[in-house]
Amino acid sequence: PERQRNSYEIRQALEEMQRISDRQPFYNQVLNLQQRAMLLKRLGRTDDALQLLDDLQLKLRSAQPDEDLDEFDLALLQERLAIAYVRLDQFEQARSLHAQIETDISAASEWQQVLVEHDHLDHAVENLSYTNLFDAEQTLDKLLAKLHDSEDEVAIELNQKLLDKLTRDDFWPQPAAA
Repeated sequence: PERQRNSYEIRQALEEMQRISDRQPFYNQVLNLQQRAMLLKRLGRTDDALQLLDDLQLKLRSAQPDEDLDEFDLALLQERLAIAYVRLDQFEQARSLHAQIETDISAASEWQQVLVEHDHLDHAVENLSYTNLFDAEQTLDKLLAKLHDSEDEVAIELNQKLLDKLTRDDFWPQPAAA
């Protein structure tokens, strides 16, 4: 039968994960640290997970694009960090971090999906863009379903705000001039 892991075994496994991660390229190190933070959360060590993400945020701030890590990759890592903060119920910090992303990553972005998944529907409506309409995860459908299921006054307001956004000309891309 499966046995309960003791804290010594867990600590040893986390240390081994860190040693392996340290030998990885920077991009993979960051992804591994984010996964480790989510593991710490599942182990009930939310404070340690937040500290790890805070350290990671400092590391990313000092990172400069180079031949191994371009601006787009750096922006994706910043978004993944913001998503990790959302998953640790630190939405304001996540939102602030996401707002600092200067590179357009909308085509590869998971931000909208996480906003809907964690019921930040007002921000999901606010951040909705044209590219989300073609999202393979069908985030817009999930957003509409959550708004429909809620049926409270806030959901009705958000539904109207969403409809207004979709009918505005500036929501839709303009054809390139010939």
